Amino acid sequence: MHRAANKFEAQMSKRFELAVNRMKNDVYIDEIAAIIGNQDASNRVDAILRLLPSTDIQDALKPLGTTTKEAFMHGGRLGAKQLRDA
Repeated sequence: MHRAANKFEAQMSKRFELAVNRMKNDVYIDEIAAIIGNQDASNRVDAILRLLPSTDIQDALKPLGTTTKEAFMHGGRLGAKQLRDA
């Protein structure tokens, strides 16, 4: 179980980093920093998300979503095997 978790953790980390690198040219850090400093907490996330091109985010995060689904499916199979063996 730990080997599987380590494998998927490494894959998810790598794919998240790739997603961030794909999006970083479209993100304006100064504007995000200004929002964080000037907005109350309930409005920050919405204000920041309005700055980001949603299609780019979705495209960049697709591989991460695939890995997440694979990890859950693998975990479910391992759990079922452990229950069956018990």
